[in-house]
Amino acid sequence: MLENDDAMLDWRDYFDHHTLPLSRRNLSRWPHHPTGYRQVIAEYSDQASLLAQKLLELISESLGLPRQSWWPSGVEDGNWVTVQPVPGAIIVMLADQTEIITNGVYRSAEHPAITNSNRARLSLATFHGPTKLKKVSPFPRLTSPHLPDRIP
Repeated sequence: MLENDDAMLDWRDYFDHHTLPLSRRNLSRWPHHPTGYRQVIAEYSDQASLLAQKLLELISESLGLPRQSWWPSGVEDGNWVTVQPVPGAIIVMLADQTEIITNGVYRSAEHPAITNSNRARLSLATFHGPTKLKKVSPFPRLTSPHLPDRIP
């Protein structure tokens, strides 16, 4: 029972299956319908992986430059910004691992998803990161006695 009209609920239906690494791609757990689903998702996954690799290259390249603020003006005041959906667009949200590895040069995104009672939303989340057993720490060249680890 909802006690407060202002409360936010976790309303979602989701479907989860692994596509990468290939060793975790278990087609027997993927649906047979709609026709072509497996092929489309496999191709999407492969292309998303290439995109993630390219983004990591660009992030790495950028770390050789002086630190700059890439935040749009107005965001630094701590307020949420509504992102309007753009058909065919891809939204990239950096996670905690990126903030840790870059020693805070790139910041982790907070992601509040608000339910729209007037329109359905379909999101396809793709995650790329190290294995859960891997300890993530800043790149050694991004720390020094004058620039200690910013992330505990």
